[in-house]
Amino acid sequence: MDLSRCQRSRLVRNTDSAVVKRVVAFAVLSLVSQLVAAQQAVTLRFVDYKTGKPIPNIRVTGILWNGTSLKSATKDQGVVSKVSTRTTKDGLVTIPLPASIPEHLTVSSLDAVDQLSIDLVVSQVLATGVTVQTDADHLVDWKSMPVEAPGEAVIITKKQTARDRNPE
Repeated sequence: MDLSRCQRSRLVRNTDSAVVKRVVAFAVLSLVSQLVAAQQAVTLRFVDYKTGKPIPNIRVTGILWNGTSLKSATKDQGVVSKVSTRTTKDGLVTIPLPASIPEHLTVSSLDAVDQLSIDLVVSQVLATGVTVQTDADHLVDWKSMPVEAPGEAVIITKKQTARDRNPE
């Protein structure tokens, strides 16, 4: 099969164009997958201390910061980011982490009993996960404790009720 010079030229251009498109598509896909893999997050799981069930729809604020205390971090611009959201129906909140992982995460909620405020060490949460029970007066009485996973903090608390707000 003999091709004319013009046909060969067209064939080479079309082949080059297809190769370039494949290379560009592969490069874009590779870059996106690296960005997704690099994006880390801390998952907070809020669990009711009486029932062990998720606590949905409570307001939660997460502050990522560096330094010796949140008060000094606020003054010295050590606060990296702040996220305010509500828990999902499964009692979950996801706090995205920046590329340079901060030292601390302070979690607070005015909707939880005793106006919850917890300081977590981010590296510990990422490595092994943590479980925090916020109220020592209310010991967990279910058969199995929730098991945290790396990157997850299980927070055992209670959603604040009208009776908790006005204990008279």
